[in-house]
Amino acid sequence: MPQEATISQRKAGRTRKVKILSIVFLMLLFFLASVLVTLRILQNQTISKLQVQAQTSEGQISDLRDKESMLVLLKNRLDLISQYMSVPSKQKSVYEAVSSKLPPSIAVSAISLDTRGNLSISTILEDSKALEKLLADLTSEESFNKIGVISVESLSRGRDGTYRISLKMTSK
Repeated sequence: MPQEATISQRKAGRTRKVKILSIVFLMLLFFLASVLVTLRILQNQTISKLQVQAQTSEGQISDLRDKESMLVLLKNRLDLISQYMSVPSKQKSVYEAVSSKLPPSIAVSAISLDTRGNLSISTILEDSKALEKLLADLTSEESFNKIGVISVESLSRGRDGTYRISLKMTSK
């Protein structure tokens, strides 16, 4: 019996060791699995933050593209105006004659100048005195040296008391 008891104790000891090792192995697997799940969650959070930053950056880039296109358009217009202003021409003389005669109380809503020197201007005026001054200045002898014909395309007075006038001028 003592030998059988020793053998059964050894078997029981081995079984106990196997159980302990399997419990340790399972705990290690559980720990590694929880670490992997935690890392995955952290990665998802990081990816989400990066996606939000990427979307914000894309929005800013889109806004900057719009601004860039507007700036390019304005630059091209300024280059065209500079080109007209640097070369003596009918267009330049008519534009300078008209722009020097505009009183400060006049708001210009549209101005166009074609290649033949014809200028069209639409303005908004607050009172009739500014209108009288504009017409007097444009019909002065000095203006007629550069401007051949001045025609009033439209003249109206709004309910708010503002005058709207569209003029067409042809260079000499």
